[in-house]
Amino acid sequence: MRTVAILDSDGGALASTVAWFGEHAPGLEVTIAVPSWGELLTSERFPPSAVVLRPRAGDRVDIAYKARVCRILDIDVVVLSDAPQQDIRSGHRSVGATSVSSVEAAAEALRTTR
Repeated sequence: MRTVAILDSDGGALASTVAWFGEHAPGLEVTIAVPSWGELLTSERFPPSAVVLRPRAGDRVDIAYKARVCRILDIDVVVLSDAPQQDIRSGHRSVGATSVSSVEAAAEALRTTR
């Protein structure tokens, strides 16, 4: 079973994503679901094998920085965003993060890595 953390500062979207993974993503176990970067890093279950990051307006820590830190720790990163690719802050792809536009695509990306 692959462990997954989900980071989304929108509490409703976070709960929805966790529920979707629980119902539709066998082989992927959400072990961390948090609304802030600090809570992810300080979780007793950190590090997971993969992290799903959803950028939101007003996030204090840049998505590229989050992706870079995770990749340094050999954590696979999927950036989940409804924004067109060119609107997502640049840099996360250069550190090996995968960008997707749906929860379903995020789960598929996590299944095919490693």
